[in-house]
Amino acid sequence: MIDNEEFKKIADEYATPSYIFNIDDLKKRVADIRQIVGDNIGLCYAMKANPFLTKAMSEVVDKLEVCSPGELDICVAEKIDGDKIVYSGVNKTKESIIDAFKAKAGIYTAESVLHANLLQEAAWEIKECGLICESNDDYLKEEKMASGSDDFFSDGFKVPVLLRLNAGSQFGMSREDICYILDHQDDYPNLEFVGIHYFAGTQRKKLKQQIEELEELHVFIEELRVKYSLPLRKLEYGPGLPVPYFEGEDFEDTLLPLKDLAPTLTEVSRWCDLTIEMGRFFTSTCGIYISKVMDIKSNKGTNYCIIDGGINHITYFGQVMGMKIPIMRHIEGDGQAVYGTVEGTADYALCGSLCTTADVLVRKVSFTNLKIGDILAFENIGAYSITEGLYLFLSRTMPKVLIYENGKVKVVRDFKDTSVLNH
Repeated sequence: MIDNEEFKKIADEYATPSYIFNIDDLKKRVADIRQIVGDNIGLCYAMKANPFLTKAMSEVVDKLEVCSPGELDICVAEKIDGDKIVYSGVNKTKESIIDAFKAKAGIYTAESVLHANLLQEAAWEIKECGLICESNDDYLKEEKMASGSDDFFSDGFKVPVLLRLNAGSQFGMSREDICYILDHQDDYPNLEFVGIHYFAGTQRKKLKQQIEELEELHVFIEELRVKYSLPLRKLEYGPGLPVPYFEGEDFEDTLLPLKDLAPTLTEVSRWCDLTIEMGRFFTSTCGIYISKVMDIKSNKGTNYCIIDGGINHITYFGQVMGMKIPIMRHIEGDGQAVYGTVEGTADYALCGSLCTTADVLVRKVSFTNLKIGDILAFENIGAYSITEGLYLFLSRTMPKVLIYENGKVKVVRDFKDTSVLNH
């Protein structure tokens, strides 16, 4: 846990606005999660939650869910072990699949019949043309399959595929489509269908939902096993467990949803090789966003606080027009009271730097002796906020990204000017 004094030092040295991701806290949370579920259940990190944590997470989880060519590029640049990569995503092309082959991704998802066809075409093309990748590196190498120099494309190898079952959204495919693929297995000689992938949504607070769908998955998978004489041993399951963000929510034990679900997961792991896929639940608590108070003013009974960030940097799932108050720290800066400063405790509309009336982070929040130059630290911002923001709007500079580990700070992305992208 980084204390306020340390935050002030970081703000003074590295400037604001900045994201700070505490790797020590992150790895401890993953270790706690591992202890809750046990060693028989795999952990998969959905890297879309925060790509800046990919390298650190690869050291403590079993798999990384990679959902785009860009995310794959990050894994290659970070020299992630290809066996850890689950190459997923709702929009695949044959070219993107071949790139994943070259990166030696360990397993692939099919979200439609088309995806299965593309995976087969790509696998056949790789096998026939002999394009292989010597390593997870900056260069590719071409040589014939006959050379036998690469186990990934050796004779007899089949690409392992998870069939993604639809959960009521655009992701995955119907039960009928899954059965269609398995009815036509002869059309996929270079693929091995090894299991099911399922994810229904995020921030799901009713444990009953997860328990019921896991029971339904068991029935469906058993039906497939019997009908097609396939083991279908693997189940990659996204429980969509909730995390708290706002005042009034329960922060006493943010791991409680997993603890409650753990007995059910243990039962599931007895009939399949279970991996639970999560993003937000792993990373939300490790992130802090620091921003500086730039202006204070009042109009018609409302005090306004303007910070050097805004909705282009800060997003919380479930926030509605600034009506909810996220967990924040007010850290006194070196500024002096100036015209407009309110002494004592007062309510403020907390607003960002964008020239739009939509840039209201919190409509009403209390601060004591708030001054220009003070630091506001927004907690629980380790998931999604860093990539979901409206970065190009108004050509504002992108925040700095800092990694905090073992008491040391490392800049992993400096401030970036976006104006060059807008003309």
